[in-house]
Amino acid sequence: MIIRNSNLRRYLSKNSFKILGIIIGVILLIFIIQTLNGKIANNRKNIHTEENIINSIYKPEQTMVMGEDISKKLQKDNNNIIDKFIEKCNEKDYEQAYSMLSNSCKERLYPTIEYFKNNYIDKVFTQKRIYNLESWISTNNRYTYKIKILDDIIQTGARDNGNVVEDYITIENKNNKYELNINSYIAREEVNKEKEEQGIIFTIKNRDLYKDYTVYNINIKNLTDKDILVDSRQDTDSVYILGENEGKYRAFMYENVESGLVVTAGGFSKNISIRINKVYNPKIQDKSLEFTDIINDYNSYKILKDKSEYKDRTNISIQI
Repeated sequence: MIIRNSNLRRYLSKNSFKILGIIIGVILLIFIIQTLNGKIANNRKNIHTEENIINSIYKPEQTMVMGEDISKKLQKDNNNIIDKFIEKCNEKDYEQAYSMLSNSCKERLYPTIEYFKNNYIDKVFTQKRIYNLESWISTNNRYTYKIKILDDIIQTGARDNGNVVEDYITIENKNNKYELNINSYIAREEVNKEKEEQGIIFTIKNRDLYKDYTVYNINIKNLTDKDILVDSRQDTDSVYILGENEGKYRAFMYENVESGLVVTAGGFSKNISIRINKVYNPKIQDKSLEFTDIINDYNSYKILKDKSEYKDRTNISIQI
């Protein structure tokens, strides 16, 4: 036994560096295996997360704000339309993506393909993007979704979704043709209501609905013998929408320059657009558009230093 122990000590002493190398090698091997296992687990977690993101349509049949829930078939059809649009944007197929937008969306937001390219696709889709969405409002063959456009983490290798773009996208069924409205633009509604007062004819042509406000597009014809000013802009509440709930939603008249609100005498007309501080809500219908401070003789008015001295003013209410 003593001999064996002596031999073992001589062996260990003689081969100490070799044995130490083996021990270090085993430790390194264990460390490498553990590291690889951790990376595999993280990759599986990221892939699982990505699958959740790709498939995460948060109960899309259930409308979050108002309107009836959407049938599974209709939701599938709607999702296919949005999916096609995102696909065309990812592919930089500007023409096909642009063709899916409604005419009013093009007119209001993206008048040309080049403008759409520069100010939407090339800004939002800087790389391949994925999305998730939830039904927000559904009413009258109009379906608005809250959409989040996310980085594709499988493609980027990132651990999070990076830049997230939140938007509201609306699908509208017009004569069995589906059109898209994006960038929080909801839809255009025809109004075609007219009212004449003291030789001034106001015609509300239509209104453009956005998530956070409404824009009314109006034609004003002046049959009098004096130039008129549609609104003095001295009072922030002089132009407003009266809702069915008797609420008042004021216009942002400061956005309109004074010269743009002057209508020349003798039958001349002018188109104006005014933005109303009214969040999109199909349950609260607009009752009337009120102009309460129309200046009947602009040339006399503009020379006054104290505009409050001017008395010849008219108000008009256009029923919607």
